[in-house]
Amino acid sequence: MFWRKKEEQKSGEIAANRLRLVIYQDRMRDRPELMQQLTQDMVEVLKSYVDIDEAELDIKISAPNAQNGDVDAPTLEVNTPIKGWKTR
Repeated sequence: MFWRKKEEQKSGEIAANRLRLVIYQDRMRDRPELMQQLTQDMVEVLKSYVDIDEAELDIKISAPNAQNGDVDAPTLEVNTPIKGWKTR
């Protein structure tokens, strides 16, 4: 009476979300040059603002997070030690 049931997702929605995830993963796997170019561009942008440790740079794109049947956008994660800030 006081509790609401979670809305159950239809099987078609679940299948569509899974298909989006598979397509995304296939596209990223088949395009390593895209990831390499993205990494180079990110390094150049970061270096214009801060001194970074390029050896420790870690850039990755995570798969969309499928929770509760919702498909989120992929996430770009950039982790690198900052040696110092540049003054402009």
